[in-house]
Amino acid sequence: MWTRDDLIKARTKEITIEGGSMVIRALTASEAFQLRGKDMQSAEIFGLVSTSIVDPVLSPDDIGLLPTSIISQLTKEIFAFNGLGSKAVEDAVNELKKTDVLTSNSAAS
Repeated sequence: MWTRDDLIKARTKEITIEGGSMVIRALTASEAFQLRGKDMQSAEIFGLVSTSIVDPVLSPDDIGLLPTSIISQLTKEIFAFNGLGSKAVEDAVNELKKTDVLTSNSAAS
């Protein structure tokens, strides 16, 4: 029989991105339901990624400093681990691509 602690303990998974590993956790039901139907912008994506990474611990500001290729991979891994669906992954990656275009244009100026 399940115990309370068994049911609410964090579910984690070790992932490898660009040759390095990290540990992500599943979102709680409360966290996942807050995302339903939400058109997430980069700030929400950074917050979600930050919340989901267990090791190493990173703030949303830290996430914003990462290369977009890593954030895109993290987003795909986190969304897939949480069963958020391919549409949610596609929307988030498309939003991050907009951010990537903006930072590329800023760097070229």
